[in-house]
Amino acid sequence: MRLTIVPFSHDMVEQAGAMLAQRHAADRAALPLLPVRFEHTAASTAAVAAVLARPHASGVAAMIGGRMLGYLIGDMVFDTTWGRAAWVRGAGHALAPGQSTELMRNMYATLARRWVRYGCYTHIALVSTANAPLLDAWFRLSFGVEQMHALLDLATVDLLSADPRFTIRQAGADDGPIMASFAGEIWQQQVAAPTWAFTAPERADELPQLYADEVDDAEGVTWLAFDAGRPVGFQSFYPYSEGEDTLYVPPGCAELATAATTAESRGRGVGTALTRHGLAWAVSQGYRVVATDWRSTNLQSSRFGQRIKHLLGDQGLRQHRGLLMRIDHARVHQHDKISAAKHRRPNPKRADLAAGGERSGDGIQQKGDRQCEHD
Repeated sequence: MRLTIVPFSHDMVEQAGAMLAQRHAADRAALPLLPVRFEHTAASTAAVAAVLARPHASGVAAMIGGRMLGYLIGDMVFDTTWGRAAWVRGAGHALAPGQSTELMRNMYATLARRWVRYGCYTHIALVSTANAPLLDAWFRLSFGVEQMHALLDLATVDLLSADPRFTIRQAGADDGPIMASFAGEIWQQQVAAPTWAFTAPERADELPQLYADEVDDAEGVTWLAFDAGRPVGFQSFYPYSEGEDTLYVPPGCAELATAATTAESRGRGVGTALTRHGLAWAVSQGYRVVATDWRSTNLQSSRFGQRIKHLLGDQGLRQHRGLLMRIDHARVHQHDKISAAKHRRPNPKRADLAAGGERSGDGIQQKGDRQCEHD
């Protein structure tokens, strides 16, 4: 029989869910912190249905006879900050066991035509680092790494004693002005080389108040670091909620959502001291895992994991570094280059805090670089 690539329809969701469950089981074999529930067909089928139900979503399936060999679903997002982009979520793609990754390239070539017709020239896919051949297939479509997402098993962390050079305490209601003073630290780094992320001037003007309001957010906790009474850094942690299609959020997970160190204090261990304190707090609250993510082109944040190797230990660091790549293909069309995009869970306020209003999402909204300016 001849293989055909056809539009994805609702009656295909169950087959796709079974295929996703197999893919997720293979991912968990390499990354055991991933949630186990998506190995079960009921949960994985619900995840496929959720990505298909997103606004402006469509997909394709590779079929031979009545059997599905692979599927690809993406949704178009029209955003004032990021322009027009197409997203392939974590649950939006899978291949049957034994199928060549060339099939994913063929499905992309078919589905992406629709995106381009709608003016979506930036294409983003979330792909597990556990599947090197699949990553290579996306790279051979001219995608590249834009964002790294990671999980840390708190059972592997060596919680060392506090750094006596810095005083760390929880931010309170009177610390709004201190938080506002950090407003420029992240977005100013993000717009610089080699990241070149976009922050609109009007959004930059709003950020001090948004940072100040962070102290009133009862959902999370923010830790402030002081050096001789002078504020030099902060980190914010939040519960990381599970959703129908959040394949990369395990139970009992906290998120290191936003972090910064003042420019003049970088390189002195402020970020390490804050991270050590925040992880100890997460353990005391009963969290099992901490998630975070960073822009691969932000040199400060992408190198932070290496700097805290002795804090995390080798086993913890491997877990921290290997989870998910968001890969990005920014096309050039009619001489207009469309820039890249981001992802995270739906809380617009915290999304604004970390990246000056950068948005997008996988059911989880992007907050920019968590560890944008650390040690």
